[in-house]
Amino acid sequence: MFDEIEREALLAEGLDPDSPDTAAAIDLVRWQLSLLKKCCDPDSGQ
Repeated sequence: MFDEIEREALLAEGLDPDSPDTAAAIDLVRWQLSLLKKCCDPDSGQ
């Protein structure tokens, strides 16, 4: 799920990139950021 750069960054933060909990948390943050982008992006048509 994570590329090598992301895996290294997660490990540097003390997180386990192979943990399902870590993957779920990252997915949640990505989803939340996508909502903000839709809300705040002037090119989104919203």
